[in-house]
Amino acid sequence: MHRRPAAMPGSVKCRGEWLIDFSCNRSRPSRAIVAAIAMSVATLLTACTTVPLARARHQIEIGDYVSAHEYFAKEAERADKLSARQLRVVMDGLCETEYRIGPPSYPLTRQLKTCAAAVKQPGSESSAIFADVAQKERDSLAKRIKTSLAQQDIADAENGIIDYRSIPGNDPRLSAAWTRELWTIVDRHASSGRVPPPMISELSRRFRQERSMSNEQFRRWIEKNMTIAGHLIVSDVEVRKRTVGLWLAANQLSNAALNLDRLARINDGLVARCRCNAHTTVALEESGLPAYLVRIDAASGHSEVLILDQPDRL
Repeated sequence: MHRRPAAMPGSVKCRGEWLIDFSCNRSRPSRAIVAAIAMSVATLLTACTTVPLARARHQIEIGDYVSAHEYFAKEAERADKLSARQLRVVMDGLCETEYRIGPPSYPLTRQLKTCAAAVKQPGSESSAIFADVAQKERDSLAKRIKTSLAQQDIADAENGIIDYRSIPGNDPRLSAAWTRELWTIVDRHASSGRVPPPMISELSRRFRQERSMSNEQFRRWIEKNMTIAGHLIVSDVEVRKRTVGLWLAANQLSNAALNLDRLARINDGLVARCRCNAHTTVALEESGLPAYLVRIDAASGHSEVLILDQPDRL
């Protein structure tokens, strides 16, 4: 004869079986059991991530930042499996270790990128490190830009200004001053040299119609030359006596690069109009920095286009 199991205190019957009812059991031992089980489950679920993170923090405490970075980097590879808190610890850890290790293993540009990602995490503790790295990077770029301007290295100065503008806390007035100095160098390069009279006479003959145009007519002629596949690729045209300024959107840079002969033609027409050493500049609309300089080449007898920008950076 089988005996039915006796009901346990605080239990309920479900489908013929007696189950512990933690929801209605009011005794203290039952509550302790519930808390213990919950804690055990939480520990099991997070053990695979808290152990590496605890080890990483220990490595930081003893000054082994390289090993700590390895732990954090490995955990970052499984970011989609981390909780928000764990991800924040990982990103803060990467920022701190790269900052402490420093160059050459982690240049300022790398530190800046890592710490910028860290401060985006809710509750991040990397803001102070990020601010210090950003200041160091701004100072480094300022020195680079000044050196490039002094050496009249237009392309490097332009890249430095673009990088400087991308860093939080940059000084727009300083950037504007560098840009003006850069344009002064560009204009100096454009105005150097002398156009032989026979060359001017030849261009005047080739561009006879353009010579008699008004400024507005000449502007429309320029716009026609800068229209590709039915679309005007410049946003503005400035016509002066000895110069033409064109403004180009960054998304039209590739179109301009494939049609440099049109820029040369425009400058040839300008030289014919003023019978002088004229030049054409192409500036990027978003940044105001120079992209192309078009000037007369005495050796070839027509205008040449100098590329001043780095297209892959824009």
